[in-house]
Amino acid sequence: MRTLITHLNRIIEGRPPVSDDAPENRERREFLLAERIRYVLNDPTSSLMTNMALGMVLCFLLKPMFDVARLLIWVACLLMACLLRVSLAQLYAKHADKFPSRYWMRLYFAGTVLSALVWSSTSLFFFHTGSFDLQVYLVAILAGLVHGAGHSQAPFRRLHVLYAIIVMGPLIFRFFAMGSFFYGTFAFTLIFLFAALSISTRRMHRILMWSLDMRYDMSQLALIDALTGVANRRHFDIFIYQEWRKAQREDTPMAMLMVDVDFFKLYNDIYGHQRGDQCLRSIARAISGVIHRPSDLVARYGGEEFSVILPNTPLRGAMKIAELIRQEVGALFIEHRKSTVAHYVTVSVGVAVISPGQENHLNELVSAADEALYKAKETGRNRIYVHLAEPREEGSNVLPVSR
Repeated sequence: MRTLITHLNRIIEGRPPVSDDAPENRERREFLLAERIRYVLNDPTSSLMTNMALGMVLCFLLKPMFDVARLLIWVACLLMACLLRVSLAQLYAKHADKFPSRYWMRLYFAGTVLSALVWSSTSLFFFHTGSFDLQVYLVAILAGLVHGAGHSQAPFRRLHVLYAIIVMGPLIFRFFAMGSFFYGTFAFTLIFLFAALSISTRRMHRILMWSLDMRYDMSQLALIDALTGVANRRHFDIFIYQEWRKAQREDTPMAMLMVDVDFFKLYNDIYGHQRGDQCLRSIARAISGVIHRPSDLVARYGGEEFSVILPNTPLRGAMKIAELIRQEVGALFIEHRKSTVAHYVTVSVGVAVISPGQENHLNELVSAADEALYKAKETGRNRIYVHLAEPREEGSNVLPVSR
């Protein structure tokens, strides 16, 4: 809620939101980039129709002065560039999750620059030095193109500036090269027009980034457990699916810890639900204090159970984290008179690590961690049980309890 108020103040005061280049957390940057990519690749058909309509209008205006074959070759190049961009958008719609956002961003940048180069070529092949009317037609078409592109390219303001320079730059240079005062003044006018279009795009960029920032904060509020302040079950489900797919692509191990508060029902019966809620909040803080990597996640799985997702973590690292969690919770020394394993609140931890292959399923990791937690509770609580694909002798999966 504090974050939302901060962003509302930024809007009221006219300050820009946190940009994707600022030192923000990884999740925020990834969210903003993914949403910007989705925005620019959302409606490729309208871009195709706009580009081709402007191209046909330009050819119609230039037909009396230029060879038809030259115009047809240029239209074919424009159509090819537009179809490539449409194909990119269709690929994104089908395979968006298979590749990171930066991969799609690079492809979008390349397609946009290609389209700009095709339009830029008009200043080289269709600039008629003896007809001011045709020059004005060319200026009007290219200026309208840059202005229209500002709306679709607003998420990437710097790309729009580059696009405008590629499209308008050669034309402005041609006017300067003509040497007369009149054409020099006209070229300066185009520079001022370019600046005005850039300012307009900048404003659209700021408004869009404000809305995306607010959407991210609202989504985060919907993904946080109100009692403990850690991620809720919905956040857990989304996060573990994303990280599992990433681990499959990169062939890295993924660890999951299931943490259960020992005899928590008895604790509620003795001390009341208010003290029970305070106990869960303290345990959530203790678990979060052990987790330092931004790629990890602590979530309330349900009731008195917590889950920790550790991407790219081998078994030894997961066991170390699990033991630290058990020790940190014990170090809180929250009184528990009815516990049979200690006079204070303790936790049992189930550990599972799987290297996802194409044949493995995400449910295998969750089931393995849940089974390990059950074994930890069954073998005495206040301990860690490690799930192994091929268990050794009885009890060898249980870590000894420090006394």
